[in-house]
Amino acid sequence: MLLMPSPMECLRYEQILRRAIEEECGYRFKSNFEASMGIALYTLSIPYTYVKTKFYFTMGNEVITYTPDFVLGMQHENSQILIETHGSAFMDEKFLKKMEAFMSSGQSDSYYTILVTNKRPKKPNKLKIELSRYGYTYSDICDDVWYIPYAVDLRMPISTRTGKGSIFSMLRDLKENESVSVIGEKQIMQKSIY
Repeated sequence: MLLMPSPMECLRYEQILRRAIEEECGYRFKSNFEASMGIALYTLSIPYTYVKTKFYFTMGNEVITYTPDFVLGMQHENSQILIETHGSAFMDEKFLKKMEAFMSSGQSDSYYTILVTNKRPKKPNKLKIELSRYGYTYSDICDDVWYIPYAVDLRMPISTRTGKGSIFSMLRDLKENESVSVIGEKQIMQKSIY
């Protein structure tokens, strides 16, 4: 019989890992959701940079800065992978405008952008409805959307209507995808400096 650790044991384990990663890498995660993603990337040995890359573009008279949460040391069909973790409760016009500015800029052509949102909408098209309220579609703000509740042990599979699972299982699937290749740490740093 396989014994699963209790939720409190998993939470303690995740907190210990978070502190260790933050100390080793010299930064602090801005949210628990970002920390969960960072822990999963670190544990799966997927090279990444955290909030180091900045993109600047102008829309009208406004200068917009976009700093993706994670730039992975992986490529999807020759495009470096960006992961933007963003809670669905904080999906607002400012965020959408910034993502749309990035996706419509020429700079986004070199990147495959994944939006990871932490709540599966009760209705599958709820995010689509929310986006259309502001005049956007999925392709305006990203190349792919992952729905992952973060308040779950990262290693445990979770059942969703899309058939996708935990952060770990989705990153494992990404890593095993034939169109994805790992790039060296020097390359990720060179590509991340703008």
